[in-house]
Amino acid sequence: MLKAIPHILTLSNLLCGILAIRAIFNGDVLLAVTFVFVAAVLDFFDGFVARALGVSGELGKQLDSLADNVTFGVVPALMFLRMADFLPNWPTSAMGWALFGAALLVAAMATLRLAIFNIDVAQQSGFRGMPTPGNTLFVASLYYLFFQEEGSWVADLLQSELVLLGIMLLSALWQVAPVQLMALKFTTWAIRPNVWRYLFIVFSAGLFSLLFIPAIPIIILLYLIFSVAYNSTNKQS
Repeated sequence: MLKAIPHILTLSNLLCGILAIRAIFNGDVLLAVTFVFVAAVLDFFDGFVARALGVSGELGKQLDSLADNVTFGVVPALMFLRMADFLPNWPTSAMGWALFGAALLVAAMATLRLAIFNIDVAQQSGFRGMPTPGNTLFVASLYYLFFQEEGSWVADLLQSELVLLGIMLLSALWQVAPVQLMALKFTTWAIRPNVWRYLFIVFSAGLFSLLFIPAIPIIILLYLIFSVAYNSTNKQS
């Protein structure tokens, strides 16, 4: 029974993705974002629990990628498409079709990233490119700001077709960018080898408690900065 717990968490991640898709189609922004957040937590803990129970294996690895492809591949693409639905020239202009293609590219690059991750042994202790859960949290936060914070400078900025297209392309391409990033995987609880992970978690928790969802883009930026520091420290040691 214990061996099934990580798989149950992974399948729950998948179900959250399906429910997020339904919420997007129903126009329930907060519910869609909530399901994404719950899925990200489940995605973190399924691997953590599997390692703690000593039941990590190929089935869990493949199941995790298949679930992630829905929750962290399809969902952000649909969120971008939903945002584009509310732009004035969507989808009749050339820019409208560019936005449509860029949103689909987000899902395609997420799939490619997950496939590469499964066969790249170098990503056991770190990531190459933005992990799909981090990318989806980033998209979900912008999706929330677009619809729930109308009149804010971020929402106004996202109303620009050019800005939204740029963000879509960033969201697609940084998933497969050849850039080494820090993995939030703890093989030991010792401070020294995990100092940048602990600092990132503390800063992120503080920002999120203060700003809630608008903190997510800042946290993603912090993740990139802390990854550079983590990689620099590892090279020196």
